[in-house]
Amino acid sequence: MADEKSIRQSRARSNSSTPNQHYQNLLNHIRQKQEKNTDLPTIREFMSFDPKADAEVLFNSMKGLGTHEKAIIDILTQRTNKQRQEIAASYKEMYGKEIIKAFKGELKIIINGHFEDVILALLKTPEVYDAESIHHAFSSGFTTDDGVLIDIFSTRNNAELDAIRKAYQSGYGKDLMQDIEKLHGSDGFKELLLAILAETREAEEDVNPEQARWDARAMYDAGPRHWITDTAFRSIFTGRSYTHMRLAIAAFEEMADVEIVSFAKHKDTYFAELLHSAFKGLTTNHKRVIRTLVSRSEIDLETTKDKFEDIYHKPLGSVIAQETSGNYRNILLGLAGAHEEIRRLDHSPRRSVDLHHTKLKL
Repeated sequence: MADEKSIRQSRARSNSSTPNQHYQNLLNHIRQKQEKNTDLPTIREFMSFDPKADAEVLFNSMKGLGTHEKAIIDILTQRTNKQRQEIAASYKEMYGKEIIKAFKGELKIIINGHFEDVILALLKTPEVYDAESIHHAFSSGFTTDDGVLIDIFSTRNNAELDAIRKAYQSGYGKDLMQDIEKLHGSDGFKELLLAILAETREAEEDVNPEQARWDARAMYDAGPRHWITDTAFRSIFTGRSYTHMRLAIAAFEEMADVEIVSFAKHKDTYFAELLHSAFKGLTTNHKRVIRTLVSRSEIDLETTKDKFEDIYHKPLGSVIAQETSGNYRNILLGLAGAHEEIRRLDHSPRRSVDLHHTKLKL
């Protein structure tokens, strides 16, 4: 991250009004992307969808001692959230019980741990899942889990944020903004979260290259150390579209001769790095892995997989297979669209000892 000293030292290099090649390339890329959406999901609508038939398969898969986890994984990772909600409605209509209660009840011994966490996440609507994640972040011991708040607040659009606020109010009987105001910690961080929740961010098609350069100048003048408290930066960070911010950041980098890594700059890179950091180290950050795969699977996870392999020179599926095991591994691979990897592992003679070749999972 740049500081004032590095910015002052590079001021002499920033006088040119000609955009650098990176800025111009980014502008051209944005214009091309606006003409054609290049984000690719791993989960799309299942064409021959029959919610009643799926509900029956799930019911039969959960019956008796021989739970068929493969059928459960196949259905949940090959249906969109909207289709899963229809399956849940059909399940209740046909069997008189909430499907989530079925998974949490009779099958608690068989389906538990992180495997259960993924199943329950997939059966909830996105806004309910996000609202629950935020609530848990508020009450995670003596400190707030800021990482969860950053992951969610910095990557959701206005409509999604509005749905999260309503789900939070419905689920906990509290106003999300009021709960943020009560948090301990940095006032600047809280003000950023509140500004994001105000839902003033511009639409993605709202991009003004000239304004982006003025915004970059405001960021440059404030200096990165003061961004968290600077009102001009806050209005840029929480009000401009992500596409506009990418241009502003590129222009800032040209002025300051530094590099910033952020969600706004390279969305695909952000999520690829998020997943890599979650798997890196002695223990895996399972909450982050699950939240990222579940929330991006219908948006751009296929694109993120490509970026992950570009950066780290290994497929995301192989990392999942190496760092997890059993049904939990398979359902994550299903979310990542790595169904061939599941079939390969299920027929591997070493699958019975997979657990011994993975690192500690907490």
